[in-house]
Amino acid sequence: MKAGDILTRIASKSQQLAVRSLDKQVKLAVTGLSGAGKTTFITGLVNQLLNASPESLPLWDLAREGRLVSVTRVPQPDLNIASFDYQSALSQLSAQPPAWPHSTRKLTQIRLAIRYRSEHPLWSTLSDTQTLYLDIVDYPGEWLLDLPMLAMDYRQWSQTMAQVLELCPQAELDKFRQACQALGESVGDETLARVSEQYRDLLLYLKHERGLSYLQPGRLILPGDLEGTPLISFFPWLEAVEDWDDLPESSVVAQLQQRYSQYQSQVVKRFYRDHFRYFDRQLVLVDCLSPLSRGEAEMRDTAKALGEILQHFHYGERHWLTQIFSPKIDKLVFAASKADHVSYQQRPQLLNLLENMLAQSRQELQLQGTQIHTQTLASIRATSDHQVDHQGQTLPVISGTPQGEQAGHFYPGDLPPQWPDSDYWTKRPFQHMRFLPQPLHKGQARHLGLDALLQQLLGDKLK
Repeated sequence: MKAGDILTRIASKSQQLAVRSLDKQVKLAVTGLSGAGKTTFITGLVNQLLNASPESLPLWDLAREGRLVSVTRVPQPDLNIASFDYQSALSQLSAQPPAWPHSTRKLTQIRLAIRYRSEHPLWSTLSDTQTLYLDIVDYPGEWLLDLPMLAMDYRQWSQTMAQVLELCPQAELDKFRQACQALGESVGDETLARVSEQYRDLLLYLKHERGLSYLQPGRLILPGDLEGTPLISFFPWLEAVEDWDDLPESSVVAQLQQRYSQYQSQVVKRFYRDHFRYFDRQLVLVDCLSPLSRGEAEMRDTAKALGEILQHFHYGERHWLTQIFSPKIDKLVFAASKADHVSYQQRPQLLNLLENMLAQSRQELQLQGTQIHTQTLASIRATSDHQVDHQGQTLPVISGTPQGEQAGHFYPGDLPPQWPDSDYWTKRPFQHMRFLPQPLHKGQARHLGLDALLQQLLGDKLK
């Protein structure tokens, strides 16, 4: 690295340290599995903040009390990270017909400067206005699922993935097994890449056809800048091994084990070290509806994936020293996304479903001193709430435009009051529907719950 680059990085870090020491920066991790709506959420959040008013965000104290002065987009602190393409996402929402923003395919960042009038006696004496810098980081959900690999060696990982692969079509799984059995004692990069592609096809089937999330390695599904590199050309070994502790160096299993270890250190650990350790607040978006409509295996897969990844974030109470030198996530919000895809009458059940899914993880995080909040959320609404008369009864419905269909009123079905039992899975009374986003109104999207979320995540920082 050149001397000039080193000085620039030092200056940037020094500036961030000064801002953090005054508690005027919040680095928000937007976390969620693939399809939970991370990119849509960030687009909706930025859109609401840039157009904030007491009418659009009534549950956010700063807006309701008239203390918000302005919100502007400013240069981001980490120049080595791609910028979140807000304008492109907004253009998609403004199209005719409107379309959802493209899903996340790489690490991105956006910084907003929130200027406000403080209630605090000290800050209000020093200056008429204060500024809080909100840094929002987005990354593919597929990459997030690599974090549990840090706690497993290659043998354990192979056993874990073997259980996941049991949900694949038997014929395709047999082809993969046969390809592995046909490998010699020592194979080249091209051969490993070819078999790795077969494994990738199985993962993509589980992702798109079965709606599963706990699929590794995530960079094999969405490679990013690792596309075509041997570093991601590995796969689980499903066959019996006589002695895992004494593998010949030239054996194919030893080669796969070596690549797995390199992937852990060069990809997963580096990603965790450079980004996850420095978050202050965390939002976890959870799509409960898609797996619920698919089946019990998909629902349990989502719960398992969430529990695993939450073990690898840095949680706990903070004081001013740790805030500067070793920031921890001290406030965490779980949000059931796509809440507008069910009627208002069903949203309490949706929240119960989320809390049942997170019961064990929530208890563990509370013991670490992290404030936890759960809510339902639709960062950009796709439907509106309506009532219709049916056979002498008034029924709550949602009104929207399903993808590929005409606009209308719909009732997608009943949600279970708690974790579904066997009888629920037999009847399958809920069918998840996919809707187009509602058109923007004067450049602003409609939302459900973003004001409550802002109050939970930032309320204590904006007093």
